[in-house]
Amino acid sequence: MASPINNVAQATAIDSISSLASTDFSLGNCQVLQYNPPLPGTAQLFPDNYLSALYSRMKASLTLERTMCGMLNLSHDAIVSYLASKPLFAAIEWDQYHTRFQTLGFGFIVAWIGPPPSTPGERSAMGGYSMFPESWGSPEAEVLAMLGIARMFHTYSLQSLYGQRYIRNALTARFMQRFGFKDLATLPDFMPHRNGNSNGPSLAPCVVSRLSRLDLNDYVARQMASIDPEFE
Repeated sequence: MASPINNVAQATAIDSISSLASTDFSLGNCQVLQYNPPLPGTAQLFPDNYLSALYSRMKASLTLERTMCGMLNLSHDAIVSYLASKPLFAAIEWDQYHTRFQTLGFGFIVAWIGPPPSTPGERSAMGGYSMFPESWGSPEAEVLAMLGIARMFHTYSLQSLYGQRYIRNALTARFMQRFGFKDLATLPDFMPHRNGNSNGPSLAPCVVSRLSRLDLNDYVARQMASIDPEFE
C-alpha cells in the first residue's frame, strides 16, 4: 500500500509545477517554448534553420563539447540531425513589446527511462541543456532554467530528470545544484573525450546526477513565494 505521506507529497509536487503551466511557463519577459515536437501556434515563431543557429552559437561560445558531452562527431550535420530527433525547449527572453525574442539557451531530452510518452506507466528521462554566454550569471538564466526543467517534468509527466557531465565541468555542477540536482555517482572511463592527441579520443570520468519531482517542487515553491507570497 502506498504511504499517505508520499501521496500528499506527490500531489503537492504536481500542483506546484501545474501552477507554472498555467502561465505557459513564462515569468516576466522570460519564457520557455516547446520547439520540437512543434506545437500549433508556436511553430511559426521560430525562424528557418533555428537548429543551425543554435549549433553556430554553441560552437562560437566554445560550449559545444560540454553540451554534447560524450559525442565524438561534433559536425554541423551530426548535431543538427541529433537535436532534430529530440524533444527540445527554447529558453527565450521577449522584448518589452512581447513581439520579438532572443534565445538565451535551450534544453532537450536525451533518452527516456521507462515507457516513452503516450505509453502508460511511470517515466523519467535523461536531459541536457545549454545556456549562452550572454545569460551567464544573470537572474534570467536561473529563471529560464527553472521554467525549462518544470516544462519538461510537466509535458512528459516525469518522476526524475537525470544529467551527465564531465567531472571537470564545475560550472554546470554548481548551476544545477540550485534546482535540487544531486550527484549520484562518478563513473570512471565512461564518457568519450576529444583530447586532440594523435592516439585518438580518451575515456573520461562521468558524473551522473538526478533531480526528483519532489525536489523540483520545493525549489519552485520557494522561488515563486519569494516573488509572489500568494503563489499557489
